[in-house]
Amino acid sequence: MLTFLNPLFLLGLLGAGIPIIIHVVAKRRIRKIQFSSLMFLRFLEGRKKRRFQLQQLLLLALRILIIVFFSLALARPTLRSETGFASGFGERAKTTAVFIIDVSYSMAAYSAGGTAAIDRAKETALKVLESLQEGDRATLVLAADQPEVIFNPPTFNLARVKREIQRIETTHESGSIAPALNQTYKILEAKTTPNAEIYLLSDGQKRAWQGMEAIKPDPKIKLFCLPPPGRLGPPDDTIENAAIVGLDMPAIQVTDIPLKLGARIKNFDAKEKELFISLYIDADKRGQRTLKAGPNEETSINFYYTFRKSGEHTGYLALKEDGLVLDNLYPFSLRLPEVIKVLTIAPKEEETLYFNYALRPAGPSRPGGPSRPGGPEEKGYLILPAFGAAVDLAEFDLGQYDLITLINVEDISAGMEAALTEYLEAGGGLLIFLGGKGTVGERLGHLLPAKPITVLEGKDKPFRIVSFDLDHYVFGPFKSLKRGLEESHFYQIFEVDPLPSSWTLAKFDGGHPAIIEGKWGKGRIIMVTSSGDTGWNNLPLSLFYLPLVHRLTYYLNRNFSSTPGEFMVGDRYERPVTTEEPLIIIDPRGESRQIKPIQKGASLMADYGRLSLAGMYQVNWPQGTKEHFVARPDLSESDLSFLNKSEIEKTLKDTEVRFISSTEEVGDVIYESRQGRELGNRFLGIVLGLLLAEGLLSNRRSARVGRGEVRRGGRHE
Repeated sequence: MLTFLNPLFLLGLLGAGIPIIIHVVAKRRIRKIQFSSLMFLRFLEGRKKRRFQLQQLLLLALRILIIVFFSLALARPTLRSETGFASGFGERAKTTAVFIIDVSYSMAAYSAGGTAAIDRAKETALKVLESLQEGDRATLVLAADQPEVIFNPPTFNLARVKREIQRIETTHESGSIAPALNQTYKILEAKTTPNAEIYLLSDGQKRAWQGMEAIKPDPKIKLFCLPPPGRLGPPDDTIENAAIVGLDMPAIQVTDIPLKLGARIKNFDAKEKELFISLYIDADKRGQRTLKAGPNEETSINFYYTFRKSGEHTGYLALKEDGLVLDNLYPFSLRLPEVIKVLTIAPKEEETLYFNYALRPAGPSRPGGPSRPGGPEEKGYLILPAFGAAVDLAEFDLGQYDLITLINVEDISAGMEAALTEYLEAGGGLLIFLGGKGTVGERLGHLLPAKPITVLEGKDKPFRIVSFDLDHYVFGPFKSLKRGLEESHFYQIFEVDPLPSSWTLAKFDGGHPAIIEGKWGKGRIIMVTSSGDTGWNNLPLSLFYLPLVHRLTYYLNRNFSSTPGEFMVGDRYERPVTTEEPLIIIDPRGESRQIKPIQKGASLMADYGRLSLAGMYQVNWPQGTKEHFVARPDLSESDLSFLNKSEIEKTLKDTEVRFISSTEEVGDVIYESRQGRELGNRFLGIVLGLLLAEGLLSNRRSARVGRGEVRRGGRHE
């Protein structure tokens, strides 16, 4: 089948009429002049006349053909044939080749032979690149969650494409073929060559082939699937892999108390294996355990460690190296407070007596008084309580406290309301014991997890707490002390109406909520529906009171809600700051970048951008403090299950795909399938031949005119 790549130039065929018009216009009528008898010369003259007319027609035909073939050459005619017979009709048709190479982190998996899938993919891509010739184009698309196009439009510089292929490295992202394939079809919409070919190089991992139903293939574009050798169909060698999939640790971490760190590991192999896992804290090895995991089984093992120093600590879990390295490390960070500062607000100081002495037997300090974090009077105490009268405390800096507690407060000022709202939005913790008239709810109603309604009396038959959320941090460790709380008597409680967004942690008999939790901004709020002293209950006299107060304090301590947190690879790291001074962020490879805060709307933001590396990042703040956060890879990529040929064909049901399973097959398969011969250069050769013939014929005719055989303006008879 003959097609044209630049059909617009076919309009040049209309120029073939120009020589005809010139021929007709230039032709003059012959004048007849009678001479004496020349009858013996008429026969000779007739032969010359016929020869002259033949030469004119031949010149006309040559000039027409020159224009026709030149126009056809500019239109770039291409002879296509499914059988390949067109290969004998001229040079090979020009080709645009797109290499889609999977750069997800599963491509870094090593087989038993010691070769990574990405290295085999690059070897195969370079073999294909060798089949391209001068005039062909190529580009490179790196397939991950966000595909990257290296050359757009495709380039004629095949040497540059070769260099880019050679320097490819795997990313820490998961694979996704569909976005890369969609991008490739868009690139090839503007192709200017008769052949368009896509070479897809992937390990065939199942996760990467999701979402293929959205692909709209072009039947004119050939798609080759070239998985690295041994990864299409049953593998020649097995890649063993296990991954650390999680770390369970207490919600609250404090010094001098053993912390349980639960490591969760999954074996992705089809057979049972023995796993060796180590714990590192602050770069020092602190433990090693051995466990067995069955085929495709997730299991767990616990480490116990006691931190002696407060502040931020970093660590990681490490598996013995296997076929895929990235998921063998699980970094983490945690922050242990040096001291937890609690501000307790009540109408009278004696109403805070039990609460503050439960926190710190040495007694509370006072706002602005001599006590300070780290001072000699606090040595040996983690919690530093301070008392404030229930007056307008807006003059105090609430930001210096890790927890605000309201005990039996009946009312607060508008300034204090605004200060508490701002405190919670920034991540602070608020603990409220309802007592007195409970009118604090009228001012703080928008913050509370439940609306106080009325006081319920239980003097003749006291209320008792009968149900608990034993999975919650506050109650979890004290299941054995449950009886102590159940035997506490509550003579007055508030009936409340919990908000739909809140959750009840404990209930009185009769179903009345006893302890309710809610959230506001980045902060947490817990409300107890009875007083914080012995005015309404005997809870402060029970065995449960001291651990309950401590667990509530640890849980609401804002030190634990203000940690940088964890991200996924591909997430954007952006956070509000309070200074325009630049900060430094060091990535897991040790490379640092200075981030200058910029104004975004009403906030000043430090924007690091997209996190492309998995691991631990360090943030160096202008004031000299440091903190860490972690970016984790998508562990679905750790499952090295792959698709076979029939499954890939089913996934690409609307696309004709050819499979090449080894580099040795590349040349033969591509040569056989590459179809079409571009005839443009052949047509230009014909034009040159026609020009030569036209020139020779025109010169010969001009020479005869010079000898008098033919005269301009006609001839005499």
